[in-house]
Amino acid sequence: MVAAIVVDSEQRILMAQRADWQHQGGKWEFPGGKVEPGETITDALLRELKEELGVTVLISEPFMTLQHDYGDQCVCLAVYRVTSWRGEPSGMEGTALSLAAAC
Repeated sequence: MVAAIVVDSEQRILMAQRADWQHQGGKWEFPGGKVEPGETITDALLRELKEELGVTVLISEPFMTLQHDYGDQCVCLAVYRVTSWRGEPSGMEGTALSLAAAC
Protein backbone atom coordinates (compact mmCIF):
# COMPACT_ATOMS: atom_id res chain seq x y z
CA MET A 1 0.00 0.00 0.00
CA VAL A 2 1.08 3.58 -0.60
CA ALA A 3 -0.12 6.76 1.12
CA ALA A 4 0.61 10.43 0.42
CA ILE A 5 1.03 13.29 2.84
CA VAL A 6 0.06 16.07 0.42
CA VAL A 7 1.33 19.39 1.80
CA ASP A 8 0.33 22.69 0.17
CA SER A 9 2.23 25.99 0.12
CA GLU A 10 0.56 27.04 3.40
CA GLN A 11 1.78 23.82 5.10
CA ARG A 12 -1.74 22.37 5.24
CA ILE A 13 -2.18 18.62 4.81
CA LEU A 14 -4.80 17.14 2.51
CA MET A 15 -6.99 14.42 4.03
CA ALA A 16 -9.55 12.19 2.30
CA GLN A 17 -12.59 10.56 3.88
CA ARG A 18 -13.08 6.85 3.22
CA ALA A 19 -16.40 5.85 1.66
CA ASP A 20 -18.84 4.27 4.09
CA TRP A 21 -18.73 0.94 2.24
CA GLN A 22 -14.91 0.67 2.48
CA HIS A 23 -12.88 -0.93 5.26
CA GLN A 24 -12.73 1.68 8.05
CA GLY A 25 -15.49 3.60 6.23
CA GLY A 26 -16.09 7.23 7.23
CA LYS A 27 -12.62 7.70 8.69
CA TRP A 28 -10.13 10.27 7.40
CA GLU A 29 -6.87 9.14 5.80
CA PHE A 30 -3.99 10.17 3.61
CA PRO A 31 -4.87 9.51 -0.05
CA GLY A 32 -3.34 6.45 -1.69
CA GLY A 33 -4.04 2.79 -2.23
CA LYS A 34 -2.83 -0.58 -3.37
CA VAL A 35 0.33 -1.25 -5.33
CA GLU A 36 -0.70 -3.33 -8.35
CA PRO A 37 1.31 -6.40 -9.44
CA GLY A 38 4.36 -5.34 -11.47
CA GLU A 39 4.00 -1.70 -10.34
CA THR A 40 6.66 0.18 -8.39
CA ILE A 41 5.66 2.04 -5.23
CA THR A 42 6.36 5.34 -6.97
CA ASP A 43 4.23 4.36 -9.97
CA ALA A 44 1.41 3.39 -7.59
CA LEU A 45 1.69 6.76 -5.82
CA LEU A 46 1.44 8.66 -9.12
CA ARG A 47 -1.46 6.51 -10.36
CA GLU A 48 -3.44 6.63 -7.11
CA LEU A 49 -3.19 10.43 -6.78
CA LYS A 50 -4.22 10.84 -10.42
CA GLU A 51 -7.22 8.52 -9.91
CA GLU A 52 -8.27 9.81 -6.48
CA LEU A 53 -7.41 13.51 -6.66
CA GLY A 54 -6.99 14.26 -10.38
CA VAL A 55 -3.48 15.64 -9.87
CA THR A 56 -0.10 14.91 -11.43
CA VAL A 57 2.63 14.59 -8.82
CA LEU A 58 5.73 16.68 -9.59
CA ILE A 59 7.76 16.34 -6.37
CA SER A 60 7.55 13.57 -3.80
CA GLU A 61 9.94 11.97 -1.34
CA PRO A 62 9.78 8.87 0.84
CA PHE A 63 8.68 9.77 4.37
CA MET A 64 8.37 6.48 6.24
CA THR A 65 7.25 2.87 6.03
CA LEU A 66 5.00 1.42 8.68
CA GLN A 67 2.91 -1.63 9.40
CA HIS A 68 -0.46 -1.52 11.09
CA ASP A 69 -2.69 -4.34 12.25
CA TYR A 70 -6.38 -3.40 12.28
CA GLY A 71 -7.26 -6.71 13.90
CA ASP A 72 -9.03 -7.97 10.80
CA GLN A 73 -6.40 -6.78 8.32
CA CYS A 74 -2.68 -5.99 8.42
CA VAL A 75 -1.18 -3.43 6.03
CA CYS A 76 2.30 -2.21 5.18
CA LEU A 77 2.25 1.46 4.13
CA ALA A 78 4.94 3.23 2.14
CA VAL A 79 4.25 6.87 3.04
CA TYR A 80 5.46 9.67 0.75
CA ARG A 81 5.49 13.43 1.26
CA VAL A 82 4.13 15.22 -1.81
CA THR A 83 4.99 18.93 -2.02
CA SER A 84 4.36 19.80 -5.66
CA TRP A 85 1.69 18.75 -8.14
CA ARG A 86 -0.15 19.97 -11.20
CA GLY A 87 -3.92 20.36 -11.01
CA GLU A 88 -6.44 21.19 -8.31
CA PRO A 89 -7.12 18.28 -5.95
CA SER A 90 -10.71 17.10 -6.01
CA GLY A 91 -12.50 13.97 -4.87
CA MET A 92 -12.53 12.16 -8.22
CA GLU A 93 -14.37 9.16 -6.77
CA GLY A 94 -16.87 11.23 -4.78
CA THR A 95 -14.49 11.36 -1.82
CA ALA A 96 -14.74 14.25 0.64
CA LEU A 97 -11.45 16.17 1.00
CA SER A 98 -10.28 18.49 3.75
CA LEU A 99 -7.18 20.60 4.39
CA ALA A 100 -5.86 20.48 7.93
CA ALA A 101 -3.24 22.74 9.48
CA ALA A 102 0.01 20.89 10.13
CA CYS A 103 1.17 20.95 13.74
